Amino acid sequence: MDLDQKSAEVVRACMTEQSMVELLAVAGRTNRTTFRDQVLRPLLDAGLVEMTLPEKPTSGKQRYRATARGVHGWMRGRGGENLR
Repeated sequence: MDLDQKSAEVVRACMTEQSMVELLAVAGRTNRTTFRDQVLRPLLDAGLVEMTLPEKPTSGKQRYRATARGVHGWMRGRGGENLR
C-alpha cells in the first residue's frame, strides 16, 4: 500500500495508542467522518493500524495503535511509505 504523507504520519503517531481526536490533529483534519473514511479505514483495512476495542468500534474509549506491520515499515527507515 502506498501511503501519502498524512497517512504515514498517522501510522507513526499510532506507535503509541491514540484517540480519534489526537489522530485528527496529526492529520490536520477536522471532520471525523471524512477522516475515518479517507484515512483511517484504509489503514485499518491494510492492517497497518488496529483498534484497541475492535468489538466496540464506536466506543468513546476507542483508541488506535500501529500493528507489527505498521511498525515494521517505520523501522525499515522508509517512514511508512510504500508498504506492501
